[in-house]
Amino acid sequence: MKHLFQSLTIAALLTLAVGAAADDKQAPVVIVTALMTTAGPYGESWVFTMTPEGRASLKVVYMGNPRGSLMAQFDLRETAIEAIRKAITSERFFEIPAKLTPEVFGFHKPALQLDVRVGGVYHNVNVYDPAQLGKDAAVERFRKVWNAVFAELPLRPSW
Repeated sequence: MKHLFQSLTIAALLTLAVGAAADDKQAPVVIVTALMTTAGPYGESWVFTMTPEGRASLKVVYMGNPRGSLMAQFDLRETAIEAIRKAITSERFFEIPAKLTPEVFGFHKPALQLDVRVGGVYHNVNVYDPAQLGKDAAVERFRKVWNAVFAELPLRPSW
């Protein structure tokens, strides 16, 4: 009887340990870099990077008048990181074509780039002159991920 009790206790502890290990399963790491230039050499240049821990840095360079730059670092909350992860998944970011450009395009239009890594999967998407692309479905999906990336920051590029 004593051995049966010990066996049941060990089985119960193992079940709890396996359940706890399953609960500790972490979401895949998310790393994001977002780049944007607004008007070639006369506009703005934005560079955003986010580490797996949610440490974000932002640098904005104003190349027009007045000239200057801003730099900032932020610690994103877990809810912000999860919102970015969800946008990447729901908008099927890894299925968006790598280049989204109009058939005919002018110079000095907004150029955007998102580099995203989730776990071991990496994808880069470049969008040139999104206004001319109109309501293209892939551009709209890109825009939703882009907006999720910048949602918690006090500064966001407009395009």
